[in-house]
Amino acid sequence: MSISSIQTSAPGKVVVSGEYAVLIGAPAITMAVNRRAKCLVEVSDSGDWSIKSQPSFWDANFTLDQLAHSSTSDLIASVLNRINMKVNVTPHARLNMDTRPLFQFGKKMGLGSSAATLVSLYVAVHALYGEEYSIEEALRLHDEVYTSGSGIDIATCFSGGVIRFQERQVDSISLPTGIWTKVFFVGASTTTSDKVLLFNDWLNTQPQSTTDRIKDASSAVAESVDRADEFLEALRYFIEIQEFIDNGSRIGIWGPQHRAMKSLANRDGVLYKPSGAGGGDIGLALSTDLEALDHLSIGAERLGLKEIDALVEKTGVRIESVH
Repeated sequence: MSISSIQTSAPGKVVVSGEYAVLIGAPAITMAVNRRAKCLVEVSDSGDWSIKSQPSFWDANFTLDQLAHSSTSDLIASVLNRINMKVNVTPHARLNMDTRPLFQFGKKMGLGSSAATLVSLYVAVHALYGEEYSIEEALRLHDEVYTSGSGIDIATCFSGGVIRFQERQVDSISLPTGIWTKVFFVGASTTTSDKVLLFNDWLNTQPQSTTDRIKDASSAVAESVDRADEFLEALRYFIEIQEFIDNGSRIGIWGPQHRAMKSLANRDGVLYKPSGAGGGDIGLALSTDLEALDHLSIGAERLGLKEIDALVEKTGVRIESVH
């Protein structure tokens, strides 16, 4: 059967623990969330590749030849160019990307919108032509398109659920029974790649003991997912290491709003941390006391932070429809 159109979707993500530590081989924990990027590809009889996105960041027209000369900052063009090197892509098609659930008032929230875009587009084009697709190839595509990063966002968007990610090994896990989470957007977006470079530069000036401390703290969280109290205690220590990294590297992980939220959370007996690169984007609050989390939400509103509806999404990338 000849396919004329296909729609896919992939979830966003929230990093629970292991930020920066994952870059040096330590395990990290992430969860996919129920905010999905959608990709629709429709084969045309004529014209170029017409690319439309919501929000409108990537509206453009490309011939396949032009893809090779597109800016590396143009994510969709870069991904299509790499796919076109391996798959016999049609020269005529319409592509619509909808990542609005991963944005707030036009601002990227740090929920992995770029990764969800890459994964959903990668699967859409491969499925359109009956080509096999895999998480391993999606991670290789990430490496070709980006110059840094662990690939953890890609793995989470592809797999769904809660995962343990270490050196490209993906294991499906669950957060400890009795742990509740809330996600907050601080109202400002941040750039991950710049912070990764600063982290690497700082770590290169540190003794081996610093690397060991970071790895051990991240590993302790990953190894305690069966026990809520131990998990929270391990995560509390990892947050201390996260602050240690920030104080030494001056990356700016703990921006003013994150620090204010941590003070509020401490008063309610709740753990709070920046999720992902930090600085802006999102923060994650965790507790075994749902009432305390609800109370924190009220305080967050006064600080200007917005609680995000972000529950664990068990399903990773999927094909929504085929015609």
